[in-house]
Amino acid sequence: MKVIVFNQDLEAEWGLSFLDFLKTHENTADIPVILLSQTSARFAPRIEDVADDTKCFQKPIAIEPFVEHFQKVIGENQTAVS
Repeated sequence: MKVIVFNQDLEAEWGLSFLDFLKTHENTADIPVILLSQTSARFAPRIEDVADDTKCFQKPIAIEPFVEHFQKVIGENQTAVS
């Protein structure tokens, strides 16, 4: 099971560029991405439009929604692999 989790200040343009790269590159396009950022609120809609398995969490992270999403992503991928 693969999941990409990265921490990025979204005010720096390369964070969104990196996400675009991950979701369009053939080796990583199908891997769920979880992004952690200090400033996610205004970027969340754009990030979550990238793919159903892509989600942004603002720091400090509310642990319950984070764990819930992580378990959902892992469960969906476990089913897809079976």
